[in-house]
Formats: sequence, structure tokens, C-alpha cells
Amino acid sequence: MDIEGVFFARVVKPRSWYSFGKQEESAKCVDNLFKTFSQKLEDEVVQSPDGVFAKISKAPQELSLSPRQTHQSKVQKYVVGSDNQCAMTVLPAASSISGHLLRVLPYVYCREGILLCFFGFLKNIKDIEERLDMTDDIPFTEDVGDITTGVIVALYKKLQRSNTEKPEELLLSELQGNYAFFLFDSQRKQAMAVRDPTGEQELFYYVEPEDGSVAFTNSLGQLPRSEQQRGWREVPPGHYVCGRTPMLKQFALTPEQLQMRERTESEDISYIEEEDSLRMSPSKGYGLLARISQKLKV
Repeated sequence: MDIEGVFFARVVKPRSWYSFGKQEESAKCVDNLFKTFSQKLEDEVVQSPDGVFAKISKAPQELSLSPRQTHQSKVQKYVVGSDNQCAMTVLPAASSISGHLLRVLPYVYCREGILLCFFGFLKNIKDIEERLDMTDDIPFTEDVGDITTGVIVALYKKLQRSNTEKPEELLLSELQGNYAFFLFDSQRKQAMAVRDPTGEQELFYYVEPEDGSVAFTNSLGQLPRSEQQRGWREVPPGHYVCGRTPMLKQFALTPEQLQMRERTESEDISYIEEEDSLRMSPSKGYGLLARISQKLKV
């Protein structure tokens, strides 16, 4: 049995008369899912005694695990915000890279009021660090997960401090790779969930019509049936959901949309060149019009 890396998060509105009791309800929902995920991981260890999680459970000292991997190779639960506004649980995935090297997903960052859950990879981390002079903002580590989440959070904070317009889109314009992630900022009391243009990582969200609370996940099939039956929506590739009142926005074209745009631009150029040619050569223009007129008669 293969374990999929799964996260589930719920974000409620800041505490007020209409959200009374919703924080407790959200925390209870995440608690129940935490127990479900924990049992699933225990079953994996029993049913696959030679699997990665069994090795982590029985002989972690034999594996080259970073502190993050050691901590996040177990089912985790996070509650963030002064009024427990955001609650999240994570079922990890682990795969062997080579020898004793493992890759544990998702990458989770939870410090200073920011919670980030990241799936996939970034291929321009070093470029972002050097080009934007962020080396001092990111703690030295050899763990790819810590580096990836550290870069995203440092860039996010930098753009928020700069008071620029649309900081979320500026952040996403810098990221290159295959990814989907969820980020909650307890200071701004809002979340964002992002899916890169390739769409290889799945991402879903659900807005509770009664009170405006929002749930996020990357795998509907891993949720209890009661949760699956809600009105979940898929975050399309190249889109993100953001704001206290969640809004779906596009930040990048998908590969298919890029191809379509290139094809359209190529056709426009060909049309313009043909128009210029006709203006330069009246006889050719007459011949073209004659051929069109002949086809219409037929």
C-alpha cells in the first residue's frame, strides 16, 4: 500500500458573533481527520514491513533523516492564530531517493504565525536567493524542504513589508517548478492556496456558504465520505485562491494556453504580412479577390 501525502486545512472567519463556535467545530473536524490519518499510517507500517515508513518507525538511526524529516515523517496537526483560526493536519509521504536518502513530503513550515504546506519542487531556489539578496533571511540548512519553505516565506514577508500592489502575484511570478501549496498568515488573518501552471499537483477548496469558512486539500479521495460530499471546487492550473473572502484568480497561463496564444499571434503576423503584401502589389490583390469571388459563386 502506497501512502499519498495529504493535507487538510480549515480556515474560519476572524472571531465574531457569526463565527461563534466555528473555531471549536473546525478544530474537532481536524482532530477526527488527524486520528484517521494516524490509523492509516499505522496500517501502512504493519502491512508493509519493508516499506519506508516501517524503516523510519523501527530504525530511524539507520536513515539519513534531517530534523524536519524526522518530525514530519509522522502525522502532524497544526493550529495557528490567536483565536485558533486555522487548523491543519498532514499525512506524510516518503520515498527512497538512493541508499539511505529519503524524500518526505509535504514540506511544512510553522513559525512566527505563518503556516505553509508545500508539495512538489522549485527549480530556481538558488536564483531567487542570490538575485533578490535573501541569503541572510534564510537559515543555513542542507534540507531541501527547509530551504524551499524558507525561500517562499522570506519572499512573502519581504513583499508584504514593501506594501506593493498584488504581493501574492509578485510572489508567484518568481516561483518556477512543479508545485501546489497552502499558506496561512495569522497576522493578516487570511489564507492563500496556489497551483502552478502545469497542474501536476492537485488542489481543491470548499467555501462554507453559511459562515464563509474555507477548507483546502490536495486529495479528496483520502477524506471521509462526509467531507467528500461537500461542494468542493478544483483550483485550476495557474490559479490561486486568496483573501478573507476567498477569490479565485489566475496568475499564469497554462502550457496549453501559451501554445494557443503563440498560435494566434503567429496567425496574426501571417495575416498582417499578407495584408502588407497586397497593398504593395495591386495585381496580387486583384488576383486574390478574384479567387475569393469565384469561390463564392460556386
